[in-house]
Amino acid sequence: MKKEIKRVPCDLLAILLFLFIVMLSGLAFKAADWADYLDLIAAIGLIGGITGLALAKSTFSGRVAVLFGSVYGIFLVGWEMGRTLDEALIWRDKISALLGRIGVFISVIAQDEPNKDPLMFVLLLGLIIWIMGCFGTWWIFRREGFWAAVLPPGIAIFLNQFFYVGRSKLEGYLILYVLFVMLLAARLVLWRQQMLWREMRAHVPENVPFYISRAGVIVALLLVVVSWGGPAFAESEELAKLWGAIVSPFSKVQDRIGDVLGGLRTAAVVTSDYYSDILPLQAGVVPEDVLIMHVYPTRMPKEEGRFYWLSRVYNIYEEGEWFLTFGETREYDPELGNFPVPEYQGREEIEVTFEPKLPAIHRLSVPSQPLWVNRTIDAEVLPLLDEEVDVLTITSQKAIFNGEFYETRAAVAIPTADELREASEVFPEWVVYNYLLLPEDTTVRTKELAFRITEGLETNYDKAFAITSWLRRNIEYSRETLPPPPDVERIDWFLFDYQVGFCNWYASAEVVLLRSLGIPARLAVGFARGDFQKEELYYEVRSEDAHAWPEVYFSGYGWVEFEPTVNQPRLIRPEDQRDPQDGSDSSRSSEPSLDEDITSRFNESEFFEDFPIDEREGSFLGSANSRLFFIFLAILVGITGSVALWMYIDPLSRVATIGRVVDGLQKIGVKPPPKLVEISLQDLTSIGKVYARWCIWLRRLDIALSPTQTPNERAELFGGMYPEAADSGWKIVNAYAEERFGGYSSKEEEVHTVWRGVRSFLWLEWLKLKLEPILRGRRSRLSAEAALYRPG
Repeated sequence: MKKEIKRVPCDLLAILLFLFIVMLSGLAFKAADWADYLDLIAAIGLIGGITGLALAKSTFSGRVAVLFGSVYGIFLVGWEMGRTLDEALIWRDKISALLGRIGVFISVIAQDEPNKDPLMFVLLLGLIIWIMGCFGTWWIFRREGFWAAVLPPGIAIFLNQFFYVGRSKLEGYLILYVLFVMLLAARLVLWRQQMLWREMRAHVPENVPFYISRAGVIVALLLVVVSWGGPAFAESEELAKLWGAIVSPFSKVQDRIGDVLGGLRTAAVVTSDYYSDILPLQAGVVPEDVLIMHVYPTRMPKEEGRFYWLSRVYNIYEEGEWFLTFGETREYDPELGNFPVPEYQGREEIEVTFEPKLPAIHRLSVPSQPLWVNRTIDAEVLPLLDEEVDVLTITSQKAIFNGEFYETRAAVAIPTADELREASEVFPEWVVYNYLLLPEDTTVRTKELAFRITEGLETNYDKAFAITSWLRRNIEYSRETLPPPPDVERIDWFLFDYQVGFCNWYASAEVVLLRSLGIPARLAVGFARGDFQKEELYYEVRSEDAHAWPEVYFSGYGWVEFEPTVNQPRLIRPEDQRDPQDGSDSSRSSEPSLDEDITSRFNESEFFEDFPIDEREGSFLGSANSRLFFIFLAILVGITGSVALWMYIDPLSRVATIGRVVDGLQKIGVKPPPKLVEISLQDLTSIGKVYARWCIWLRRLDIALSPTQTPNERAELFGGMYPEAADSGWKIVNAYAEERFGGYSSKEEEVHTVWRGVRSFLWLEWLKLKLEPILRGRRSRLSAEAALYRPG
């Protein structure tokens, strides 16, 4: 026989209270500001709670509900995380990026390494808060449970505060959590009791729900007051020892969670960039072996070309440093197509996909002469004629993390030697102005060396090739070098004295030598192509592949790479098989080729179709979240206002309640906050408390009091306004004065009897004081209306 599903009626106020509790945990994490996009968490919890409520009201069994809840949660959280990625990416690429980053996250955690991807924290938190919201409403409104639903948000809020080391005050979230949990508990008790009464058809007085609700509010406020005094617990040695014993077994867990949180804002994620705005020529050291990226070309360039992974270029060399003196930053959307670069001859358009292996990057490596990137980027460009640009550096607006890919399209240089020899030596104005400058301290012998190397050669290509060959033959390569001496021109010292260096020195020397001959050249930096993995069909680029090379401008062909660094294979254009300097055969570097039958591993047909979502439209979650927040805020203000009104009407009940809290704290060895002690009157004697309460009532009756007044002066003021109660006032004042100044306390019982008698009088007079303006105004209006109808 099929088990009947029990459908429990739902109470709207209880639903709102629990949803606010779930959202409160998300808002607490947002306030801690661990990472970007935490504003999505509260909305995910809200939708999770609503989904759980719908499942609780349905006829689904528990297993089916778990299945639906899991599918909805994975879809919603995945969708929200995808919205945080570059809007230029299609959903196929977003899914691929998320799955890749999840794989890296699992890998680093399994290897006991710190996580450096903050989005993974947001993803985990989104899934957790979805489970809390969905399971919580199911548990309360289907299973009629309570603690299993409300404890997880509280634990999340507590852990958020426990691990937080910033300056924001997060205690309020825990206090609000306690308040709303108690209000929810009171509401559920009342609501379920009312359901029971209806089933039993029991007759219950109408004011019973009010008294139950009030009791719940009182208990909630008591717990809030205890939470308010929480910092004082640190001063209790007994509790400090107890807390230490509790948390010590979890120290390893705390360290492990610290690894998971390692990439968050408090330990900021550092994006890697090998090359800064300035490149100094200095001593070399062997770099640490680090995997930089995997690069997947769709095909290899023709034998005339070679891949270089460009990061940035420099145009000015002064006082031993390279830097860039021009360029403006422009944003490019991949949907708008290729960059507006000049169409040069001798180019081959090739698509290349990059898989960064560093924790996070902003500066992108691209093939020389980039045309397009599938990310929203900021490109530093040099404006040319007719809106064309020369692309200098490319930076992704959003960091690209380990596990993601980015795709590029570039026009790789593949001109032949004959084509470059025939290129015009008349250069555009922007080339002459920016790429022929020499530092003033360039030595005479440096310039003479350039002329001597190229003597008898006519074309710029042959001269560039000759200088390249001379550097490869005469300069020794070493990654470890001495620093240049002070007060020397560094290129001169490198060429004539030291004659040992690495790529930065080789490339810099060639650029200076070429400019000495009037040949435009610039310094490019990035990475050499790396080691080609034949089976996996990608280049593996490591830190040892960090590289600098010269680029020479040829009219009609653009920037063409040369390779003077001897640790790299020769870069020889066709028909240049012989070194013009030494006559030796130049062995052409063997470049592995891809089989023509192998298609790109990123064939679009292998991925999902694009989701029919307009990525430029804002999510409804933001506005809905704001409206619900203000609804909950209004509810909170209403509850707080009601409690404040009650405290205002009877301030002595506030004093008594706080007094009990202070007593309880003192009994467990905790020093209460001074403000609590002052409000509770706990530091006064029995007669002193009566006197203090009487003074509170004097203020409520609008009797002007000041700190300089004596007790007798206050008794005179009270007796002057209320002669019928003057005797009671004097008895209280005299007993207080005798105890305070004379050391007598024999009238304690008499004073309490007097106080009980006068308190009802004070209540009555206070009510008259508050109601009199209302009644007087009503009498005035009635008199005015009567005058209108009085016969004249």
